Amino acid sequence: MSKRPPPPIYNDIAETIGNTPIVRLNISTTSSDTSLSTLNNIEFLAKLEYTNCLSGSIKDRVAKKILLDAEKSNKIGPNSTLIIPTSGNLGISIALLSQRKGYKTIALVPERTSIDRIRILKSLGVEIIRTPNEARPGYAEMTLISQKEQKVEDIGNNFTPSILDVSLIDAWAKVSDKESFTMTRKLISEGFMAGSVASAALSYAQKNVLPDTKARILCILNDTARNYSSTLLSEDWLLENDLMDEQTIQKLEYQRIEKYRAASVEDLQLPAAVTVLPNVPVAHALDLMVEREFSQLPVTDSHRKLLGYVSLTSLQDKLDSGDATLTDEVSKWMFTFGNRNSQNQIRRQTYQIITPDTPLDELAKFFEKHSFAIVTDSERKWALAVTTKMDLIRFLRHR
Repeated sequence: MSKRPPPPIYNDIAETIGNTPIVRLNISTTSSDTSLSTLNNIEFLAKLEYTNCLSGSIKDRVAKKILLDAEKSNKIGPNSTLIIPTSGNLGISIALLSQRKGYKTIALVPERTSIDRIRILKSLGVEIIRTPNEARPGYAEMTLISQKEQKVEDIGNNFTPSILDVSLIDAWAKVSDKESFTMTRKLISEGFMAGSVASAALSYAQKNVLPDTKARILCILNDTARNYSSTLLSEDWLLENDLMDEQTIQKLEYQRIEKYRAASVEDLQLPAAVTVLPNVPVAHALDLMVEREFSQLPVTDSHRKLLGYVSLTSLQDKLDSGDATLTDEVSKWMFTFGNRNSQNQIRRQTYQIITPDTPLDELAKFFEKHSFAIVTDSERKWALAVTTKMDLIRFLRHR
């Protein structure tokens, strides 16, 4: 097998845009629809536009073209301000290409644009103006229309750009939000970080290609699923908007009912929490955590009412930096679950109550964002136990 040549070295990030790879898709493996057997002679291909390295979308090509044409025609120059109507990706692409040239970017972004792309735009210094989802072009007239809001971003706009030549389009394929999200998540499991358009390609093939006909269909995967962690990649959001397919719902139900069999935190049979009082020295808390191999230690009052916790790593960092001493009281360096009581005390913004009655599937979900949980009563007063993901693993192993 011959070795691949080394990748080229570019002089500018814009030179990397385009020439994205094409990979074969096996769409039939992503669907339980038995009728797909008639499509065996159709070659589905995916052009991975999300491998463009700026925004991770096809809009990198558009942004590059827009800026080059505007500069050549002297429409923009140093200190220009660019106003971009965008659902997110075009604004990101233009901001990334233009910030080195001193252009300021203002993005007009629909309300439905995911928070993920908004955060990227903000990090690039883009000024963001939110626009109503249902507004027509010409916001100055404030003309509104009534239509069902589509959840798939970038699709379902209620106007046709003048640059679009509809005479070049042979057919239109209409797919639902649920079909789009379902296909995308299934393609993610196949290693493709996108795929909404593939559902349209499949729909077109089923309706327009005769059985056993040889054909090749190229799907342009416009952008990366990573830009939709709060929508497409969020199981809670999909369930809330009724956009999850039955197969995935059954998988979640299995996790809830079969995997943990409706067990709760109480079934973990956790030992009683080892706690410290707020006035004990840091040295005592450290010795206790090292001796018991704890990473965290709840801090309670004399009645075991939960006040906060101390972290082994945090205390060691404070000692190493010279901010803390071994004789300091732990209350000075503990994390709390409410407002700061002193200048040095660290605040914990949120606290999710975990009780003995909390189902283990909810605890597993909690551990997706947190490394440990303090088990309390329902009013979060008394520290009963401390649990980690390892307790869940042991529970499943011995069940």
